[in-house]
Amino acid sequence: MTDEHSYEALMARCLGRVSTEVDKREGSILYDALAPACAELAVLYTELETMLDRAWPDTAAGADLDKKAAERSLVRAPASSAVREGRFTGADGGAFDVPIGTRFSGGAVNFTVTERREAGVFRLTAETPGSAGNTWFGTLFPIDYVEGLAGAELGEVLVPGDDAEDDESLRARYFGSFESQAFGGNRADYREKVLSLPGVGGVKIFRTPEGGGTVGLTLVDSLWGVPSDDLVAAVQAAIDPVSGQGDGAGLAPIGHTVTVRPAVGKTIDVALT
Repeated sequence: MTDEHSYEALMARCLGRVSTEVDKREGSILYDALAPACAELAVLYTELETMLDRAWPDTAAGADLDKKAAERSLVRAPASSAVREGRFTGADGGAFDVPIGTRFSGGAVNFTVTERREAGVFRLTAETPGSAGNTWFGTLFPIDYVEGLAGAELGEVLVPGDDAEDDESLRARYFGSFESQAFGGNRADYREKVLSLPGVGGVKIFRTPEGGGTVGLTLVDSLWGVPSDDLVAAVQAAIDPVSGQGDGAGLAPIGHTVTVRPAVGKTIDVALT
């Protein structure tokens, strides 16, 4: 609230409209009559400023920002569940296959077995959406009884879980939508579509890396690391599932042959005393 709309300022303005022949001192009948009205006016001005803040994208938050973003056909990215690799062993120490749907607990998050990768190695999906599913590594404890199971370990993050998009990220996308128009397979279109996929943190787009009609996408995951093969495959399936055909079966336009690759990690040795 600005100074001119404060209770003290409003009282001074109202009392200034009254003749000096009338008693305007604090405690007088006139003063006591004006005070409640000025207090209510000060509250009203505060609420008006709040309403204005809620109406503009640079100050709106939460549901109000969602409504402003919807004007640009933008939707806040929801939280996504982490996909992890689980390894299971039997009493003999060898690989052990657990039933699909079996539930395990790791840290504060529960995981469900969703897909077999190879003997004793499975994909597990966090039941709690968000980044919490990325943090636990080590022993898993079975929630469901599995006869013959002797050991369970939670390992690699295959697809990182992401928290729901925060206000500042959505606000940046809102203002960014005025600077470039996503349409028909241009860079903005690819960037918008790829970054909306779960687990993707960044993408670099290459024009015709393998000749006319080809597009190259290089990814980092949402943990800003080298993405797993599973994440790269998931993005490839979403963008251009029939790579080499350019038939528009995914999000890429007809005529665009898209190849998705992971960023290459680089080791940097740091020595200090």
